[in-house]
Amino acid sequence: MAAPADMKTYTGRCHCNATLFTVTIPPLETGASTVTRCNCSICTKSGYSLVYPLREHVTFLRGEGELRAYVFGKKVRTHRFCGVCGTSVLIDFKDVPNPDISKRMAVSINTFDNIEDLIADGKITWKTGDGKHLMDPPYAPLHPSASA
Repeated sequence: MAAPADMKTYTGRCHCNATLFTVTIPPLETGASTVTRCNCSICTKSGYSLVYPLREHVTFLRGEGELRAYVFGKKVRTHRFCGVCGTSVLIDFKDVPNPDISKRMAVSINTFDNIEDLIADGKITWKTGDGKHLMDPPYAPLHPSASA
């Protein structure tokens, strides 16, 4: 299906190419889509730079079955990463009780083909998400360190 005129389809993939997908969003090049860098622990450690397309605008062409899942806290935001190479791909909000959120996914633009060119050219509009302070309950590691 062709993207509407005010939308653009990007191709994304994990590092090893086991997972291939498309994401249709307003064009990043024009600033019509804002990319979020969240400051919560999982987003920071995963290196996410996120856009939030509607679920139906994310299409897997191959390898969806290669994705593994990680959840924590209330277990309503499923972090999906390649089970082969470990690339962090997306966060699935389908289990979030708010329908305005559950109809979306958070996809890392770091997986988009040639995204480094857009980033280097300064064509991305960035914002910081404050997940660190909005997380409920606050994150606590499953395996606390024996020594600090």
